[in-house]
Amino acid sequence: AAASSVQLAQLKPHEIALMQYDSRGLVPGDYWLASAVWNNYYCDRHGHKFIYFSTTEGCHYKFETLATPWCKVKAMKDANAMFPEIKLFIYMDSDAVIDRKFQTYPVNHFLEVMQERLQWEPEKKPIVFNQDGPCWWCSLIMRVGYTMCLNAGTVMWYRHPYSEMVLDSWWQA
Repeated sequence: AAASSVQLAQLKPHEIALMQYDSRGLVPGDYWLASAVWNNYYCDRHGHKFIYFSTTEGCHYKFETLATPWCKVKAMKDANAMFPEIKLFIYMDSDAVIDRKFQTYPVNHFLEVMQERLQWEPEKKPIVFNQDGPCWWCSLIMRVGYTMCLNAGTVMWYRHPYSEMVLDSWWQA
């Protein structure tokens, strides 16, 4: 296992939350509702918290109305503040679901694998962004000098002052 004092696999199931945000209302028959229902089922099955934020009114930073994708950053900050008992959050865009083939495994299982294989020390690097694979977007930003292509559609953070600082900086950007 990673030489870390924080062993994420040892978190209690109720200290882990999956969260989603969407700017569309949940309508029967829509994929967004199916995604939320499935992820909620997964969390119920394993004792994790499921958090869902939605607003059709958008969000604001100071006096500016922001594009709806920015509202997910606000939702992440709000979840962090509203659920102090949660030690690890996993944000997933509203079109993301836990794959059915992994439904029998709690998040703790994946955390153990990640922490071991990546030698991940959450107290040093408490926030994780997904990295996109080859795609037109990655090709574009690599040509202008970036070395990796991040995808903010899944974000995982361990409750820590540094992860809060990253979320605050992202929101203020």
